[in-house]
Amino acid sequence: WYLFAPVCAIGTYFIAAVFVRSLATWTGMPEVSYMEAFDAEGYGFGWAVLSICVMPAVFEELAFRGVILEAVGGFLKRNEAILVSALLFAILHLSIASIPHLCLMGIILAQLRYMSGSILPGMLLHFTHNLLVISAEHFGDGLLPW
Repeated sequence: WYLFAPVCAIGTYFIAAVFVRSLATWTGMPEVSYMEAFDAEGYGFGWAVLSICVMPAVFEELAFRGVILEAVGGFLKRNEAILVSALLFAILHLSIASIPHLCLMGIILAQLRYMSGSILPGMLLHFTHNLLVISAEHFGDGLLPW
């Protein structure tokens, strides 16, 4: 599961990147830059990794795939619990435009939690996904991280 998670993250990253880029192109809506504030304030890439990759991977996975998924799984069917936790995960990010791909990512993370029996592969997937996002902004062209 620890090798499967980063591979899944590449997929979730590309789905999100293509979706956001397409939405920006079709609607003229500006794309959000996570690295802009870190770079402007002189914090740089290391602090961005800690703030955007490490902390959300740990705390959001503990909250959504640890506490919430387990709690609602106590009285909902498995697929219903997955959907509820995924929707809450997407809504938490406060971006209407991101709800579709964040909900999909939440579903994948919840399925990974059930399949692996551990929350750690989800944390690795979440970390890798976010790392690809900020790497694309910082080192790439905004779509590809290399």
